[in-house]
Amino acid sequence: MAYIEPDIDLKKLIWRQKKLYKTFIPVWCMVVNRTVKFNMQGFEHLHVDGRKHMRPEADAKKRLFLLKHAPKIITQSRMVKVDIKQGHQTFSGKREVYHELYMKVGANRPAVVVTLRTIGAGDTHFYGMRYVGKKKRTA
Repeated sequence: MAYIEPDIDLKKLIWRQKKLYKTFIPVWCMVVNRTVKFNMQGFEHLHVDGRKHMRPEADAKKRLFLLKHAPKIITQSRMVKVDIKQGHQTFSGKREVYHELYMKVGANRPAVVVTLRTIGAGDTHFYGMRYVGKKKRTA
């Protein structure tokens, strides 16, 4: 993968990462025991939030820069958190299952989360990724 300048324009970064994303093929996730597909909903969710608004530029760039690690995290992660939402709680009206896969990547080894989503009885697909946020301590 080619080097990407950190100060690259967001639109250019989206364009470059979209080309990379289109090369991803379905991968097997051992933790979820299913094949994970990469559809455009997952890519769009990296720079657009759930209400179809653009994410803040810094947040979108962080997520897009992490994209190259997605297949590796899906295939090699050993930690998973499952969240199930029933039909009355979702926009689709169907049961949705979210799997969050955790893994440390990169030079400083920050923890990264890849989110997978299954709607109803459909395929499991990549739904997004982010750095693990630091929990705020309350007194």
